[in-house]
Amino acid sequence: MSESGWRKPLRIVTWLLTPLAAWAVSFLGGWLGAALGRDLDSPSAGLALLAAGAVLGALAGGLGWIYATRRLLFRRSSGQEASRKAKGLSPLADPWERYWGGKGSALEVYPAVSDLLAEIAASMPEVRGRRVLEVGAGTGREGHVLADRGAYVVLVDFSKEALRLSRAISSGPHLVRADATQLPFRDRSFDLVYHQGLMEHFRDPLPLLRENRRVLVEGGVLLVDVPQTFHLYTVIKRLLIASGRWFAGWETQYSPRKLEKLVESAGFRCERRYGYWMQPGLWYRAAREMLKAVGIRLPLFPRFGPLGGVYSSFCRWLRRLQRWRWSHYLTLTVGVVARKE
Repeated sequence: MSESGWRKPLRIVTWLLTPLAAWAVSFLGGWLGAALGRDLDSPSAGLALLAAGAVLGALAGGLGWIYATRRLLFRRSSGQEASRKAKGLSPLADPWERYWGGKGSALEVYPAVSDLLAEIAASMPEVRGRRVLEVGAGTGREGHVLADRGAYVVLVDFSKEALRLSRAISSGPHLVRADATQLPFRDRSFDLVYHQGLMEHFRDPLPLLRENRRVLVEGGVLLVDVPQTFHLYTVIKRLLIASGRWFAGWETQYSPRKLEKLVESAGFRCERRYGYWMQPGLWYRAAREMLKAVGIRLPLFPRFGPLGGVYSSFCRWLRRLQRWRWSHYLTLTVGVVARKE
């Protein structure tokens, strides 16, 4: 087997063994704790060592997994740039051009974690004839659905690659390449403005929210959807940002109350709040991306075969739990629906 031939399976095995190593270290810590606790006739010492072994093992294994994950993603990104160069295409300098440029179609991208269509329908049941704007739309899949339902939809993004993917979905929405803080629209142009996965990339989000307010009609609806602070996603993201390996360069997050206060400070009245857990979960999505980097493709959504009913029941239970306001401090995303005062 050639060098390039054996490196791929070695990377896969290394990545898969990382969590096993964490579990092994945790088990070893527990075993030593139990043994020493018995010898010292001190159950508390045994429990303390067990806990220390478990924490250190999980921490070391988690950091190793993140490192291996980022190494695989870096190789994948480099391969995409080389592929574009070979095809005579210009390199993608902007991180978002790189991200969207690595996708063959919108079907390769997960839909929004939050059910934006359901949240929009709760505040605006009839969209026919309404003027709708999504800012930082990416592929803008929800906008295409709203256009099919009779809305006049405009999708704005600064990435040419994102708009390329969106254009391939349908011809319903109007696509505009523009800066989210300097929208090329007149005051009071839209009945609904929404964005998800956008505001967390702004160090000062107030100019964005004020621009949202400017283009909304009086009493118009604003929906803002962002990552929620108290989630494992935040921990992983901060580690990657600190090491300079986060794909978007920089990103923040919001607690439910902080998000509400920020939106209200921009001249809106918050009507309600929501939160969603990620389905499929974070670990499946991470595993899928890592395996894709070495040539193994998993479906966007896991298939559990005979256990599919159990998984569906679990998802329904999570959806019921999301209705409780306190759960929004545990969900991956949090959003608010507000009106222009």
